[in-house]
Amino acid sequence: MQTADAIGALKHFGTTLAAARPITRGEAIQILMVLEGLQNSKPKTVLFSDVREGTNLQKAVGVAIENKWMSPVGDGSFGVNKILTVLEAEALLSKVLLSEDNRMIVVPILRIRNATPP
Repeated sequence: MQTADAIGALKHFGTTLAAARPITRGEAIQILMVLEGLQNSKPKTVLFSDVREGTNLQKAVGVAIENKWMSPVGDGSFGVNKILTVLEAEALLSKVLLSEDNRMIVVPILRIRNATPP
């Protein structure tokens, strides 16, 4: 968590990180966009009823679509406010963490989970 916070991936949550609170699809892709270093990318503009234009969320949705991390839920919305399900989280992480040749990519966030407490 310290690494994610240090690179700004958690600033969406403000000063209080509610660890027991479920995460939404929109929050998940915004965090991953920062962790993957894609916050300065310029994805195609995407329009969905639940995503305001010109926001970081719109950029994150564009990044998620371009990288095939996640698909819209349909009905003209992306589903950014829907709670991320376990199945969606597993699929999302496997897409982000697998390289083109299906080898696992080691990223700093994985090291946090296995770190020993101070």
